[in-house]
Amino acid sequence: MKNQIDELNRFLPEGVSEEILDFLNKHRARLTIKNHRKSKFGDYRPPRGKLNLHQISVNGTLNPYAFLITLLHEMAHLQVFEAHKNRVSPHGREWKMAFQALLVYWMEKGVFPESLMPPLSRYAQNPKASTFSDHQLYSALSHWDHPELQKIYLKDLSDQQVFAIGKKQFKKGPLRRTRHLCTEVKSGRQYLIHFMAEVAPLA
Repeated sequence: MKNQIDELNRFLPEGVSEEILDFLNKHRARLTIKNHRKSKFGDYRPPRGKLNLHQISVNGTLNPYAFLITLLHEMAHLQVFEAHKNRVSPHGREWKMAFQALLVYWMEKGVFPESLMPPLSRYAQNPKASTFSDHQLYSALSHWDHPELQKIYLKDLSDQQVFAIGKKQFKKGPLRRTRHLCTEVKSGRQYLIHFMAEVAPLA
């Protein structure tokens, strides 16, 4: 068990690993640490096959606080599945209540830094299906990203700067509420892109 705790300590805030491991063991859940995935930060799959284990995966490139929030998101899915199987919406009322309870529990234990508490407290009142769609929380969490994995967001670029998202290149345009009206360089078509979108500057 000590080796498992030591391994989790690499990804979680201090003083969290033992209790998290107890939860995983109690619920017969396997946690897999994944490499960076842009499409998702975590995943939950119910028991199936011979092992009959809950399967949770979390990106290992997340900073400790983002890792914990993502893990709690997936643990809430596990709790809802045990209580309701597939009879309720994946991110419906039952999941929101389970996730909210987990967030509040760890917030009250003082695990998160003070500067993170205001956006996290606000987010916990009505959790979203994608934690990182909450731009205030996402921006606050980014301050603890690993130095070698520091991300650049659209908001960080100057006006008219060219950038890439995937294989497409765009020019940054004016802000419309929470999205910039950007022009695709090749086609000239315009797209509304969230100001917290992760980008690769080209010029």
